[in-house]
Amino acid sequence: NFSVFSMLKRVEPALRALISEDGFEVSGFLCPGHVATIIGADAFSFLATEYNLPCVVGGFEPQEILFAVYRLLLQIESGCAKLENRSL
Repeated sequence: NFSVFSMLKRVEPALRALISEDGFEVSGFLCPGHVATIIGADAFSFLATEYNLPCVVGGFEPQEILFAVYRLLLQIESGCAKLENRSL
């Protein structure tokens, strides 16, 4: 006997639902590098192109998180929303 209980989730619909909520006041997204490795970093590009929200893909080591936050802050400060892949 063999059975599979798939718990696969899609990232884009979840983020779109979050953004459409009343009172949504997020200035940018730190996107997970492990997800981008599987689905591709371009899966997050809609955040910048459609919603004008800066987004940076980063890893999980402390220096990677700090660098991704730094890059995100630079985008927010400049008012230029784009997708950056800074996952090492």
